[in-house]
Amino acid sequence: MANHANNKEKRRSSSVSFSDIQTLEVPQWQESNPPPQPSTRRTSNSSRSVSFSDQPPSPGSTKSSQNSYGLNTQQNALTLTRMLHQIQADIAVKEQLVTQLERAEQEFTYMRAEYEQRLAHMQETLITLQRERDAALKRAANSSTGVSTRDKNSILAELKARYEHKMKRLIQEIGELRRKYNEATQLNTTAKSQNEVTLKSMRAQIEQLKAEKMRMIKHMKERDYRIREMTERNQREIQNLRRKEKSAQEQKKRLERQSEMQKLMLDKRQKEVLQTTGKLKSVMTLLKRTS
Repeated sequence: MANHANNKEKRRSSSVSFSDIQTLEVPQWQESNPPPQPSTRRTSNSSRSVSFSDQPPSPGSTKSSQNSYGLNTQQNALTLTRMLHQIQADIAVKEQLVTQLERAEQEFTYMRAEYEQRLAHMQETLITLQRERDAALKRAANSSTGVSTRDKNSILAELKARYEHKMKRLIQEIGELRRKYNEATQLNTTAKSQNEVTLKSMRAQIEQLKAEKMRMIKHMKERDYRIREMTERNQREIQNLRRKEKSAQEQKKRLERQSEMQKLMLDKRQKEVLQTTGKLKSVMTLLKRTS
């Protein structure tokens, strides 16, 4: 009986304490960066005129803005990854708590079966003792030939007292075991009610966390898709700007060559004009002399 009581206490101590279970909050995340605001052109307050630049943005400035956007994107991706890991950790914790609660219910079912089995065994032992007592008294009464009535009664009383002592001790053990069984059943009734409420809440929170996890994974995939598209668009823009820059440089060189050629032609014309002017002066001088 002492070993059985110790086993019961060990089982009760290993069970989950429902009051110690804490409900974990589901983390709610928000966008850390607001959507970009549309850019507005600045107008001078004094002249009310708007100045536009004909030059396209250089690839260097585009690359700098792309690097800045990439840094923000990496920070946001890291934040989302941390949140996803937190949700996975919360799911694991709650699933572990659910497992502990279910195991506690199974342990009580096993303990109750043990109680009932031991009670049945002790009751059978009590019935066996009663039968053995009756049989022993009957044998003693029949075999006490040649013994005085006083001695016979003394033997029967002693035999009966010995069996009664065993039966009384067994009845006390049965009563003690039944009392502990009733206490454990009453405690389990209260704990089971709390257990069902806690399990229902835990399972609902697990489903909510799993839904949050799926929503976040979907959001991260959509975000990755948008980032890839924006990266490809930026790459195309950079290539386009490089082509424009190359075309502008070629046009500049062509215009410089044309300007140099025009300058050479202008110098040549000036020399020709000077030569023609000198010839005209010579002719005019000759004409004056002849006249």
